Amino acid sequence: MSALFLSNYPLKTAGLGVLALIVINWIVDPQNALVWSVALIFAGVGVLVGAILGRGAEKRAKTIRASLFGAALMMAGSLALSLIAQLDLASAGLTERAFGVMAGVMLIVTGNFLPKTARPLTAQRYDPARRQRVERLSGWILVLAGLVYASASAFAPADMANPLSIGAGLSALLIIMALHFWLVRGTRDTQAPS
Repeated sequence: MSALFLSNYPLKTAGLGVLALIVINWIVDPQNALVWSVALIFAGVGVLVGAILGRGAEKRAKTIRASLFGAALMMAGSLALSLIAQLDLASAGLTERAFGVMAGVMLIVTGNFLPKTARPLTAQRYDPARRQRVERLSGWILVLAGLVYASASAFAPADMANPLSIGAGLSALLIIMALHFWLVRGTRDTQAPS
């Protein structure tokens, strides 16, 4: 990743963009003022957390900045789609499909970064080789679920898109939970006295 991406500038820009989109949505849809004020509070807290915890050049600060930047992009996309729907620039079905594709892409990106952002293997209380296998497999499962989620949202018939997308996401979550349970249980079994 480039040094510019890991700096504070993209995060600050994305945070300000999210805040601006919330205010614009509020102006366009004033009857949902409570929703927009809560979104504004959460986005403001996110910007503050990014400003406080994302300082410095150490790996932890870079990881926090990258994570918050991804969250800001996802929130900005959702807010932009909401604004498009409110202004009747696209049908509700199209904006719903676009949101599903965006959520699928988020799963793909998360699955891609999961094995790369793990703690150092020496600092883990579980078997490092087993932990690494579980995290790599979890990453692949998220990538595949994201592909199914995005594809179903984009191409499946309207009545099947949501069940397929949600089914892919929930299946991935359950499989990953089972893998992590297997990791903990397997480690406990190997550490038990004979």
